[in-house]
Amino acid sequence: ILRASASPPLSKAFKSFLAHNNIKAEIPRVKFKRKIPYLPPKEHQDQLFSALSKQMAAFCFTLQATAARPIEALRIEWDDIDKPHKRIMINHPAKGGNCRSISVNENLINLLLSLPHANGKKVFTYETTDNAGCIYRRMRKRAAKKLNNPELLKICFYSERYWRATKERHAKGNPDAVQYLLGHSSLAYVQIYAQLAQQCFGDQEYTVLEARTSEQRREAIQKGFEFIEKDSDGVSWYRKPKTE
Repeated sequence: ILRASASPPLSKAFKSFLAHNNIKAEIPRVKFKRKIPYLPPKEHQDQLFSALSKQMAAFCFTLQATAARPIEALRIEWDDIDKPHKRIMINHPAKGGNCRSISVNENLINLLLSLPHANGKKVFTYETTDNAGCIYRRMRKRAAKKLNNPELLKICFYSERYWRATKERHAKGNPDAVQYLLGHSSLAYVQIYAQLAQQCFGDQEYTVLEARTSEQRREAIQKGFEFIEKDSDGVSWYRKPKTE
């Protein structure tokens, strides 16, 4: 089997062409090289979102807070919003991903609940991600021109997923947390966020805790501290990433 380098859209188009014309052929094994994603500064995201319509801004803030894929966010239903616990459930994952429950702030919950309940079960009224993307790009173009900031044109729906995952890696210092956030079934695609987190947010800072008794060690674990080592004096050292 041949190995080739091609983009995912080109590979899918080729397979569709073969299927449409009922052509049987040996499909080359395509090896993709993932590019480093663009991570927009938080201030640029906020600047852009402030220029969007209410529903589009809510959609983008949802992407930013949950790291959901656009199609996953579009599938969010009213019942997936847990107001008492300030969480949004991603119950309809894409690409074979896992369901997950993401903690969000109260402002986003209130913003979503203030949208018109005009689309049955679903929160957002966009018919497809292509439809939402077309509307978004028109608004983004107007915002970039009005605000005289061409950098806004670089921000796409997936920028929010990449940015949120990078922030999670920096805050938690744990690839498992990023894997859960993104809904991946494997750690294979989350290693890049360690490098991005260091580049964008700097070195990870930790709160360090020493424990001399079994009770102190138990308390450290209950508070989410990670065991590092036990020194020659019998002191156990723990650490936990500092969050904003």
